[in-house]
Amino acid sequence: MGTEPTMNERNDTVVGGEMISISLPEFLNIFFKGRLLILAITALGVVAGLVYGGLATPLYLGSVQVRPGVVSYNEEGHPIRGWALKDVSQWFERARFWDDMKHLEEFKDDEIAPIIEAEFIPTGLQWTPGGNIITLNNLSPSQERSQVVLEHAIASFNRQAKGGDNDSDLDLALAAARQRMKNHQYAIELLVGDEEVVNIEIKGKRGQLKIIEGEVRRIDSERARLLESNVLRQKAVKAVEGDLVLARTRLKQAQLMLDVALKDQKAPNSNAVGPGGDENPVTNVLLNSARREQAGRVVELLDSVGLLEIYLFEGQVKIDSLSSRIITTNIDLSDLDLMKEVDLVQQREDVLNEISLLEIKLNRELPYTKKRLQNNIATEEMRIKKLRALEQVSPIQITDEPVRPRKIRATAILTVLAFFASLALVLIREFYFRNRAVITAR
Repeated sequence: MGTEPTMNERNDTVVGGEMISISLPEFLNIFFKGRLLILAITALGVVAGLVYGGLATPLYLGSVQVRPGVVSYNEEGHPIRGWALKDVSQWFERARFWDDMKHLEEFKDDEIAPIIEAEFIPTGLQWTPGGNIITLNNLSPSQERSQVVLEHAIASFNRQAKGGDNDSDLDLALAAARQRMKNHQYAIELLVGDEEVVNIEIKGKRGQLKIIEGEVRRIDSERARLLESNVLRQKAVKAVEGDLVLARTRLKQAQLMLDVALKDQKAPNSNAVGPGGDENPVTNVLLNSARREQAGRVVELLDSVGLLEIYLFEGQVKIDSLSSRIITTNIDLSDLDLMKEVDLVQQREDVLNEISLLEIKLNRELPYTKKRLQNNIATEEMRIKKLRALEQVSPIQITDEPVRPRKIRATAILTVLAFFASLALVLIREFYFRNRAVITAR
C-alpha cells in the first residue's frame, strides 16, 4: 500500500491545468541524469575563475595616514588644526585633486582620475576641526604608481588650501610668522649696532681711566713740587732764624756800645776849663774835636741799632710769611692726598664698575638676546614647516604583493555560480523535455 509524499518530498507544478507532482528522489534523479552538464558547467566556472585570475591586471594597495594640519597658533603658542574630517574625506573621494594632477607627466595618459578612498573612525561630531586620523587608500597597477598618486594628491590638497580662500587662517598664520621672523632679524641687526656702541663706550671709559691715571701722576708731581718748595722754605726759615740770632747779638752789642757812648758824652770833663778860667786854645780845639768825633760815633751806633731793628723786623716778617706758606702748602698737600686717595680712587672704581657693566652687557646680555632672537626665528621656521592644511603622520605603505584580483576567491565564486547555474539549466532542460509537446504546440 503506497504512501503519499510529504511536502518536503514533493513539488507540485501546474502545467496546462494539470497538477504535476515531483518528489525529491525525482529531483536527484534529474540532477544525476544531467551530471555531465553540471560537471561541465562547473568546470567551466573553475576555468573562468582561473582565466580571470591570470588575465586581470594586478592591483597594489597604497595606504597613508593623514590628519587635519596646523593652520594657526593661539596666543599661548598651541597649534590650532583646521578642516573637518568629513571635508577632507569628501575632498579626496570627489577627486578634487585631479585638476592639479592631470597635467603632470605621470598622468598625461589617464582619462579619468585615480580613485582614493578616505576612511576614518568616527568619534564624535565630524564637522568640527580635530586631530583624528584619516587613512587614504589607492589601488594602482604598480607600487610606483600608487606612491605617486598618494604623494601628488596630498600635495594638491596643501597647494589648493594655500592658494585659495578655503583656509585663510593658514595664509594669515604664514604671513604673521614671516613678519615676526623679519622683526626678529631686524632686532638682531640692531644688536650688532648695540655691540658697536658698547665697544665705543668701553673704549671711552678706558680713556677715562687713562685720564684718571694721568691725574694721579699730575697730583704726584704737584705733591713732589710742593714738598720740595716746603723743604726750601723750611731751609730758608732756618737760615733767616740763624741770621736773626746773629742780628740780635749784634743789636745787643750795638746797644751796649751806644749806652757807653751816651754815658761818656754826658759825663763831665775833668780837664774842661770853667767859665772865667784860663783858656788854652789848643786844648779847646782838641776837646771840641773829641766831642764831635764821639757825637759821630753815637750817630753811627744809633743808625746801626735802627738798621738792625729793621732787619730783625723784616726777618721775623719773612719767617712768619714762610711759615704761613708752609702751612698753606701742607694744607694743599692734604687736599692732594685726599683727592688722590678718595676722589680719584672713587672715580676710578666708578669707571671700572661702568666698564664691568658694559662688558657684562657685551659678553652676556647682548649674546643672550641675540641667541633668544635666533631661537625665536628657529621657532617660527619650525612653525612654518608645521603649517599645512593636511599633515602626513605616516609614510606611504604599499603592499609587497597585489591585493587584487583575489584569484582563489574569484575562482570559488565563479565555481559556485557555475554550479548553481548548471543545476538551474538541468531543471530547465528537464522541464522542456517533459513539456515539449505542450511548449511546441503553442
